[in-house]
Amino acid sequence: MSKKKKILFILIASFLSGMLSFVFCEIVFRLLLFGNVSFMQKFRDPKLYGDWASDADDDCWLLGHRFEKFPPPQKTHPILGWSRNLAHDSYLHRFAAEAGTRQSVLLYGDSFAKCEGLPEEKCFEGILNQDEEFSRDHFLLNYGAGGYGMDQIYLLFKNSIDLYENPFVVMSLMTLDMDRVVLSVRGGQKPYLELIDGGLELRGVPIDPDSEHFFRTRKPRIPSYLWRLFLHGNVLPQKWHDSLIGTKEKQEKKIAINRKILEEIHNKLEDKKIPYVFAVFHPYWAIEQGDNWRDDFLRNFLEENRIPYIWAKDIISNDIQTNHKKLDEYFLQGGGHPNSYQYQIVAKEIKKYVLQPNAF
Repeated sequence: MSKKKKILFILIASFLSGMLSFVFCEIVFRLLLFGNVSFMQKFRDPKLYGDWASDADDDCWLLGHRFEKFPPPQKTHPILGWSRNLAHDSYLHRFAAEAGTRQSVLLYGDSFAKCEGLPEEKCFEGILNQDEEFSRDHFLLNYGAGGYGMDQIYLLFKNSIDLYENPFVVMSLMTLDMDRVVLSVRGGQKPYLELIDGGLELRGVPIDPDSEHFFRTRKPRIPSYLWRLFLHGNVLPQKWHDSLIGTKEKQEKKIAINRKILEEIHNKLEDKKIPYVFAVFHPYWAIEQGDNWRDDFLRNFLEENRIPYIWAKDIISNDIQTNHKKLDEYFLQGGGHPNSYQYQIVAKEIKKYVLQPNAF
């Protein structure tokens, strides 16, 4: 055998040996990961295998259910995935009748609108519907639902807005809601929208009424858990990591879908001559780290289209300077959601827009 052939043979043998070793390690890792082995508990974290907050991959959430980290919703909705505060078999709010002859103020959004972790009396409906000046002629109906993406917020808005005569709309969103539009599953199965020939097409419906059945039949599609562990283990430089998972391409897809969703909402409100304001919230870490692509896109879209909006980050910043507070004083401890004080100062801004819709 010639020297070149020997070198080639050694290289091929080394490659095959390395591949077989990796496959063996992968099999052993999977057996331990999904087995009843206590020392593997620290590896049963779905966030080690994907970016649950902003990745365009369902696998992290499917793993979350398998590891019993993210329990599925107890009740499903055939279009929205899950819902809150809807009247039976209708998109009408269950407290809609309480508005009486007053103008209904419809608040759409996710857990930041729902005021996750707080009782209703400390949420927007509790604050504003107990405000004498506001409640004299207005009644707020909170459509916020935990975990919603912009797609679900849009679908709920689209299906409920025509049920009200002369409402005022508060279109609330937390910046990470825009990332959720590319997911078909989160805490539970959810709808999603695809941009086809310039229009939005609904996918993932009807929702399986049996959440347990959905998760039994829908498994993560991860070719290698070891590779995912390496990829999401903060080992690689950020540029390499972003390149390998296609961060730029995912952002472009998210922006395109969200732009169309926001255009549809804006056009519907303008066509029906409904007074409205957008309210943009931020998680704690997003305020600490400063603006990112989500802030840039949203600000530009809102200002280019002359859309009135409330920017919670600015309200907090101004309040910190005025009252010499710390950022921790605007969020629930450990949860990342706003606390009652943040809701109070944002509710004041919402009240201004509702009482004087033509002043802004």
